[in-house]
Amino acid sequence: MISPSPRYQAFNNRLNRLHSCFEVVAGSVNEKGLEQLSFTSEKVIDSVPIIVAGTSRRSSAKVASQLCSKGFCSSKEQYYYGLKLHVCGIIRPSKMPMPQTSWIIGAANNDLTEARPLFEKIVDSKVYADNIYLDGFIEMQMQQNQNSQLIFPVKKRAANNESCRRYLFLPA
Repeated sequence: MISPSPRYQAFNNRLNRLHSCFEVVAGSVNEKGLEQLSFTSEKVIDSVPIIVAGTSRRSSAKVASQLCSKGFCSSKEQYYYGLKLHVCGIIRPSKMPMPQTSWIIGAANNDLTEARPLFEKIVDSKVYADNIYLDGFIEMQMQQNQNSQLIFPVKKRAANNESCRRYLFLPA
């Protein structure tokens, strides 16, 4: 294997030293974009796996061990080694949601535990979330103290049940 040239290594070292600056720049750009948009009081939150090693190699994977961990993606029905990217976006009519907040966690971390601090800050909004974020205490707190509402989908298997159909996408 050919080793990277010294210039490439020096470039990587500079990028690694500047990593905290990228956070500030990205946050600033996002804030400026949000100020210029007209948006609704509706938000959507979800996570997506960043798979570093799939099912067959997840046990022996050692890449980025400080960040990555073993986890299970229920939508793909797959075990993996990697991270999860969480995004909370503001819904815009006839457009893709505008990301408001995003963060990365290890694959083994629980989505609800990681999203709790975000839910505590949401005020006067409807939040569409996957069932992993379903928690009675958070829902009650958001309704009573923050004038916000969590809305969860009914999955296909449950939607086939006649009694569940009328509750599809209604507040929990």
